[in-house]
Amino acid sequence: MYQRLAVYLAVALLASPALGEDQTIILPSGEYKMVDLNLAKVHEKGWDAQLRGATRNGRIPQPSNHSVRDIISEVTVTKDAISGDFAYVQPGSVAKLTLAATIAADGTVTGTWKAADGRSGAVTGTVRSEADLVKANAFATKADWPCWSGPTTSMAATPCGVKLVDDFGKDARLVWRSEELTPQGPGNTLNYNKLALSDRTNGGGSSLIVAEGKVIINYYQPAGAEYMKDYEGKSVEWLDELAAKANPPIQVTRWMKEKYLVKADDVVVCMDAVTGKTLWKNVFAEKSMNQPSHKGGAVNNTPCAGDGRVFAMGPGGVLHGMDLATGKVLWERTGMSAEGVKPWSGARNMCTAPIYAGGTLIMPDHGSTLTGIDPGTGKDLWKLPGKGSGLQVPARWTHQGQDYVISLTAGGYNKQFDAWIDGLKIACIEAKTGRILWEMDVTTIPGKGLSVHGDIAYLTSLWFDRENPTNKERKAICTAYRLGLEKAERIWETPVPDAAGDPVPACNRSVVVVKGLTKTSYLLDPTSGKVLATYAGDTGINECHAAIMEDKAIMSRDGSHGSSDMSILGATPETFSKLFCQWSQPHPQTTSYHNKFMTWPMVEGRIFMRGWDGVYCYDLRKN
Repeated sequence: MYQRLAVYLAVALLASPALGEDQTIILPSGEYKMVDLNLAKVHEKGWDAQLRGATRNGRIPQPSNHSVRDIISEVTVTKDAISGDFAYVQPGSVAKLTLAATIAADGTVTGTWKAADGRSGAVTGTVRSEADLVKANAFATKADWPCWSGPTTSMAATPCGVKLVDDFGKDARLVWRSEELTPQGPGNTLNYNKLALSDRTNGGGSSLIVAEGKVIINYYQPAGAEYMKDYEGKSVEWLDELAAKANPPIQVTRWMKEKYLVKADDVVVCMDAVTGKTLWKNVFAEKSMNQPSHKGGAVNNTPCAGDGRVFAMGPGGVLHGMDLATGKVLWERTGMSAEGVKPWSGARNMCTAPIYAGGTLIMPDHGSTLTGIDPGTGKDLWKLPGKGSGLQVPARWTHQGQDYVISLTAGGYNKQFDAWIDGLKIACIEAKTGRILWEMDVTTIPGKGLSVHGDIAYLTSLWFDRENPTNKERKAICTAYRLGLEKAERIWETPVPDAAGDPVPACNRSVVVVKGLTKTSYLLDPTSGKVLATYAGDTGINECHAAIMEDKAIMSRDGSHGSSDMSILGATPETFSKLFCQWSQPHPQTTSYHNKFMTWPMVEGRIFMRGWDGVYCYDLRKN
């Protein structure tokens, strides 16, 4: 079907452009080390800076503001010293420093940094070996987060009985940053002149997944030699004109211009969840289209995993099935996206993601069709037009040892209410065969999918007055449906007036969490819908959402604008009303942009997060 080439590369070459043919990149053996340094008072305002990264060849590269492939400085790590030039890059700024530090026998680092303007400061930190990481971060369970919405498609981590810290800001421990340099999530804002020359190339807003002790990221990277025109008809040469007018003038590089490339490589990277070590990386050369637009881009090309395989699709609609352990490509399919969104369309495209159920890959086409695919061969097992929705990720329902798919179906457009609500239903589909067990009418304006835990599905939606079309009032409600093999029964409906209408509720066996926008969030009883507790205040914005890990409710405050700040509450009636902390993670943050927020896999007290420059793992366990 296509050539496969095993390429053994040094870490610094991981981010280099594709060579024009598909590749499986496997890293060489070497002494793997994780470096975590604090540079005191680097910024003029007195802020510290951090240098974090992994190495197995003694070098840690730093990319520019323009692309993670544009390496502008490098730090060298030996057995007992760290030295070299370090460009601390943040959005909109670069601090160029020279480091000189020593590494003690216990891995403690001390030294100094110096800037070209004569400023200097202290360097402190640690260097940890792979053995150190394994000892501190090994997993005791087989818990995972194998798709966008978690292990039970309910935005809740598998309970592992671990105790979490209360103050994430103070006590969360950064375990690793990936050695793989990965691009940011939001699209390229080239319609803003200043950002056109400074914004880093995006790679789509895929969420991470975790399966069998491995972390998977799926992104795309501009490739080829053909350039496009933007939505105003301007060609890539416009960047030269813009740069010439800058004061002082700016030298335009290929990394600035790559945002205008027509094609893109699809890239899938597999990392060890304990150490952050890259296990394999697949580059599918020019299998996708680049997606510049007004902030959009491919917002959710999240993969999924099951039965030792991982499945990923890029914005070009090319779907790959791969062996999770080795990265070996099992099959490839083209034409899997019905969306047909073109660059610069302004659309927030790719707003759904696959799940794995009943030994079957359940693949939405970003339109209204669901397809059941044989995970070993990539061939269709069944296809159901009209039984999907472009804005939802289907849910998995496990009942009496069998898996079923719970899906919002496509609705017709109602001009009176300006919503796709006519004929909208919830469908229950047998995962293995595609047989439809039942369908149920939905009489509200739903969000972007359902959550399922046990035999109950939960939906956040907007009520509207069908009997009186002149009544434009919208009321957010949370509805619970008891699922059966012959039908579903609506068992309760609870007003949640300040709810963010789009995100799915987070639920486990004990509670349902509904995130509020500007005033109130809600903790509901899963079987009665009774409001057990509320949390007042704490503003939210586009795609703010909730997740549950152990005894904590993780409340994301913004799913669109690059900031992954969180409010941490208790997930019990006694603790939900109390704010334990606000957590703004100390890494360069990123998100997707609108319509499908980026989720953060939570596994056995750890949380895995995409950053502006890589993947980060934090340990939230006490002790």
